[in-house]
Amino acid sequence: MSSETNMDLAPLPVGLVHGLGRGSGSMTVMAHRLFTERFAVFTVDYPSTEESLTELRENVANQVRQAVGDARCDLVGHSLGGIIALQLKNGLLGKQVRRVVQLGSPNLGSPLADLARKIPGVADVMGPTLDTLAQRDIELLKLPEDQCYLLGAIAGTGGWRMVTQLYGLAGENDGKVSVESALGSDPGNAVVLDSSHSLLPVSGAVGEQVIRFLRDGHFDGAGDAE
Repeated sequence: MSSETNMDLAPLPVGLVHGLGRGSGSMTVMAHRLFTERFAVFTVDYPSTEESLTELRENVANQVRQAVGDARCDLVGHSLGGIIALQLKNGLLGKQVRRVVQLGSPNLGSPLADLARKIPGVADVMGPTLDTLAQRDIELLKLPEDQCYLLGAIAGTGGWRMVTQLYGLAGENDGKVSVESALGSDPGNAVVLDSSHSLLPVSGAVGEQVIRFLRDGHFDGAGDAE
């Protein structure tokens, strides 16, 4: 493991990026947990239902720069926010973003998003990113194996399969995103926890794993996915 995992004696600032159809308030519990562990925390609030993914990336990148200037930071993103965070690490913010933690992000697309965009009126309310979230292979950063400590993915298993399979979400899932999609094609550091999609940002178990990853570059081994 690279010495970079231990070189930061003080935690870097952490930006929290909410998901589709939510606001920064949905990350308040996570912010409090990180603050009590002496992390410098800032939240991002972006119009998730009004702009394209390209526009949202630019919006979030500008807010990160306003919060930390040229300093390095970590990002924790819920759902769509995790996709934006990882794409920023791979693009607009480059090396300014050190670690990214994704919470239930549909890295391999979401059948629920695919269904929702076909329902009259829903696409108008949820915005243009629904088309992106419905895709099977969203453009994401593929990290070399020796840099897997820079990306952590948390998946939830709180979905009721008898219900979710009705809208095409089979296998273990959090009610909106499958474990397979949340972990992506090359999960690197990954952990699977018993939580529904909406509750991932407020779960105590999720919060503990996020803190562990931000500090050490890996999750608690007791919860690692196979």
